[in-house]
Amino acid sequence: MTLPRLAITSGEPGGVGPELLIRLAATQLPATLIAISDRALLQRAAARCGTTIVLVDDDGSVETRREPGTLRLRQTPLAVDETPGLPDSRNAAHVLATLAEAADGCMAGRYDAVVTAPLQKSSINDAGIRFSGHTEFFAERANANVVMMLASPQLRVALVTTHLPLAAVPGAITAPLLTGTLRIVHAELRQKFGPPHLWGVRPCGV
Repeated sequence: MTLPRLAITSGEPGGVGPELLIRLAATQLPATLIAISDRALLQRAAARCGTTIVLVDDDGSVETRREPGTLRLRQTPLAVDETPGLPDSRNAAHVLATLAEAADGCMAGRYDAVVTAPLQKSSINDAGIRFSGHTEFFAERANANVVMMLASPQLRVALVTTHLPLAAVPGAITAPLLTGTLRIVHAELRQKFGPPHLWGVRPCGV
């Protein structure tokens, strides 16, 4: 059986993302893991984790087995070396380039899914680039209406609004928005999870 190809962005270079990628690579997760990141960044993250990592340039091929401690790589160079714990707006273009490759690769069929590491939104905004979150970036890139869903084995929660000031939420919730969200959730749940055992609408706010 061929393994799914997961594109994994490393997030903010000075954050936990690169080290999370290294930790994930050490597991026996049955998937081809393609890091969309910078080679030297990942090597430094591996050194901080006290381990080694085998980085192989991704050639787009499929595999039936992955050795723990290996990552395929789509090289996306940093502008400046990271300082752990300190986000740097000079690397904002790098962070957005990793997201663009992940999104475009999924739409082109190079990847089966995307996993994103945490990023620092303020660093991107400080670079003069308007950015509110992964969800909005992917929606714009795909020119599609999307719904963010928080999921666990026991519960799935779909959000009608995302990344808004609390005071702006009541005015943002409209009948067309609610209807569109419910249609997407209904179709995607049936397609990806099968007929429902129990569905319900529970309006709530956080």
